[in-house]
Amino acid sequence: MSRSRATFALFFLFLSSIPAIASAQDLVVNNTTVTLGGVHRYRTVRVTNNGRILVPAFNGTNRTTTGNLVLIAESIVVDATSSIEARGAGYQPVICGNGSGPASAPLSGGRGGCAVLDSGGGGAHFGRGGRGTKDCFVFGATTSCQFPQEFEELCGALNGTNNGCVATGGSTCYDNDGLPSVAGDSYRHSIYEIEFGAAGGDKGCRDGFDNVSTGGAGGGRIVLVGLTAAGTGTVQVDGRINAAGRRGCGSGNDSGGGGAGGSILIVGDQVQVGATGFVTAAGGLGGDTNSGMGGQPDAADCVGRQAGGTCDDCGGGGGGGIINVLSRSSSLHYGATFDVGGAEGGVCEICRGEAGGGAGELLLDGAYVGEYCDGFDNDFDGNVDEGLGSTSCGLGACARDIAACASGAPVTCAPMVTSDPSCTASDAGARPRIAVVLDTSSSMLLDLRGYPTFGDGSVDRPGIDTDGNGRPDDSRLSLARESLAQVISAYPEIDFALARYHQDQGLRRSCQTARWFECEGLIGTYDNPGDNTGTVACNVATGPASSVAIRPISTAGDECINYAGTCGPPRRGADVLSGFGTPTRDLVRWLDGRETAFDADATPGDVCRHARAGRDCEVRASGETPLAGSLQTIEDYVVPIRATDPSTGCRGYSVILVTDGAESCGGNPVAQARRLHDTFGIETYVVAVSVRPEEEVSLNQIASAGSGGARASATFVRNPAELVPAITSILEGSLRTERCNAMDDDCDGRTDEGFALGDACDDGLVGACRGTGATVCAASELAVECAITMPGGSAGTESCNGMDDDCDEAIDEGLTCNIECTPSGAEVCNGVDDDCNGLVDEVDPALGTPCGEDEGECEPGALR
Repeated sequence: MSRSRATFALFFLFLSSIPAIASAQDLVVNNTTVTLGGVHRYRTVRVTNNGRILVPAFNGTNRTTTGNLVLIAESIVVDATSSIEARGAGYQPVICGNGSGPASAPLSGGRGGCAVLDSGGGGAHFGRGGRGTKDCFVFGATTSCQFPQEFEELCGALNGTNNGCVATGGSTCYDNDGLPSVAGDSYRHSIYEIEFGAAGGDKGCRDGFDNVSTGGAGGGRIVLVGLTAAGTGTVQVDGRINAAGRRGCGSGNDSGGGGAGGSILIVGDQVQVGATGFVTAAGGLGGDTNSGMGGQPDAADCVGRQAGGTCDDCGGGGGGGIINVLSRSSSLHYGATFDVGGAEGGVCEICRGEAGGGAGELLLDGAYVGEYCDGFDNDFDGNVDEGLGSTSCGLGACARDIAACASGAPVTCAPMVTSDPSCTASDAGARPRIAVVLDTSSSMLLDLRGYPTFGDGSVDRPGIDTDGNGRPDDSRLSLARESLAQVISAYPEIDFALARYHQDQGLRRSCQTARWFECEGLIGTYDNPGDNTGTVACNVATGPASSVAIRPISTAGDECINYAGTCGPPRRGADVLSGFGTPTRDLVRWLDGRETAFDADATPGDVCRHARAGRDCEVRASGETPLAGSLQTIEDYVVPIRATDPSTGCRGYSVILVTDGAESCGGNPVAQARRLHDTFGIETYVVAVSVRPEEEVSLNQIASAGSGGARASATFVRNPAELVPAITSILEGSLRTERCNAMDDDCDGRTDEGFALGDACDDGLVGACRGTGATVCAASELAVECAITMPGGSAGTESCNGMDDDCDEAIDEGLTCNIECTPSGAEVCNGVDDDCNGLVDEVDPALGTPCGEDEGECEPGALR
């Protein structure tokens, strides 16, 4: 070793022992390899000329300096020949045991060792792990593993002295149903949290213990931050940033599971990833009996392990991790590679399907916005949630300033309301208020069958036609957008607010290619493949018997939209686009399929300045499904309004959640829906569009909790014709109609309008039997009835008195009477022969005159 090289290595050994460095020195790794962990600040960072920075593996206790590397500088450059690597630096495998993972997610590591017969499960992170397999020649074809019969079941554990195995599970194990699964369960966390990929489970140990685990280690964490106070910080990546999981290995014809991918966060005022840039947090391959053979993928992970034998006992593949790029502006070359894919269960052809791990999370176009309220140091200045100030809460004399942030979450305004009239809002009528939360996750770019459409049916981002009707109107977002626009326009008697899932927005905020997403099994992009060029990267199914070739270069620029979806900060899983009181014309411009005047303004209740400046933005699909965070956003928006509403006692408040999937951001939407209902009297309705069967239970639970148990299930929509009626039925139930009960049911300041109260009426009898009175409210409260105040008499014997004594509508019939009848005028309804024609009440001048009011469901009529 040269003197300069030795001095350099010692310098970095010293640096790696210090958690944080405040000095402004330069870090240059030029044609050498150094090991560095922890949090470090420099003026510049340059990794060049085959330079390598290796992150030390997590030692099980110190999460800051092992498994984790954070580099903060004004400028960071990794050239095309160089790399920063945390591959396998996360959670480590355990000999004859389950793969390790975070304490908060104890089932994230692949199950293995004594838990399985032959092969361990894959570790998990944002993507689930894959299942390990048993001998694959027992059931069915000998050229494939039959699911579930030939997949492992979690049926054992290490004994108390860690030197033998004990069976668990009783009669539910070894029944060839693949349950309980040995695959690691996926888990989520904030990208700012120090977290790693979980390890794969060891190979089966029932037939002997090895000295080293065959499970793959999970990927570690790499954070690159290029920020300056002047907004000129840069991160330039032309080389490799690698936080992938390691592969599982084989031993004695048994195999370990692969490790899950780790975490990569790249933050900068400007972020550039060149054509040779390779950024990966992919899962590691599951083990197989050939994993140590030269020429096998990642064979270096399994040097000295089994390199031949029957290729059928395969460990589960590791799940994908997370890659998140945050910037004020970014340039991501179409030739760059971003990989959060789940790995297959080894390379044996026999081990496929359920042995593969699930894909992780790829967020390439988030906006860097500096510090925000989440309990983490978002701007990497060493402080948490600083400088967020205060916000006003309440109206008029009751207004006061409250802290904007406390304990890592926005503070909810609870307005004071006193007898001072300025403390309540002006009376704006009492129309019911309904907040509609529209799913804008990436999966809304799929059609109802689950195939990608690469667009949303809008004028400028139509996508492709997947149902063969000649129109690109097949995406779920297109269906939902059109249906909502119809029903909102049709109900002016309802005051609507419109929200979407949280998205950062700015001109060309998100530019994502189908090669990065659809080719990796991720959803979904606006990169319509019809106009792309270059070598075919993959073929993606667009129907049961159709597919489209994906090429990397977009010539039309349709891969770029002005929005980038995320789970959002705490309690901010949604953006209220148009608030209550917004004119319908301004609200439905979000739903008209056109974006003619984009504005980056994100003011809650008037995002894009639709109402203030007549701008025209559009709902787009991008990001995750933060159901709980969205309902929390609605709480923080609606509750202060409701508290100062003078018509609260009369006006209903509710939420309609239109979604195509279950919670994907780690929240608890059932608890939040229950809180809205039980604490604030705000009902939550769930309209589910083409959800998977396994998601129905959770959505039913939200609907039930959001109605206090009154509704047992969500409303499920499986074809386009069902969506408008589904939403309409909810709206109809929210409308208040006047009832006849001496109350102002519809809150219009009038009582029992539309009901003819106090009108003269009778009991329908004639002559002396006739009773009269006035109309009053019926017991049903839906109509009026006659309350007799002057009952008639009983039918008697007819006598010569000019009266209808026997109540048969004739006077003095059958008698010879000399009673002189003196006409008193036209016949009226009074039981007397007023016009002396021998008939009683044969004509009533009031018959046929109009009565009643045209109000709500009531229509005018005529007296009879």
